[in-house]
Amino acid sequence: MPVEARERGILKLWFGARPEVLAPVQLDEHHRTLADYEQLAESVGEVLSRGQREALEFGIRYERMMVDF
Repeated sequence: MPVEARERGILKLWFGARPEVLAPVQLDEHHRTLADYEQLAESVGEVLSRGQREALEFGIRYERMMVDF
């Protein structure tokens, strides 16, 4: 089964949104989410199950990728 990744900001770009308008809002949101995930990893990371930790690490990598994008 193929994996689907749906990112609202990317879809908006596809349908004609202007990057110079969209990017600042999206960037702020991804920075906030990344900070939340990193704080969570720092505060409870050692008590998470392996699957929870891997899911959280994926979320952190994803948010970093979106910030870089």
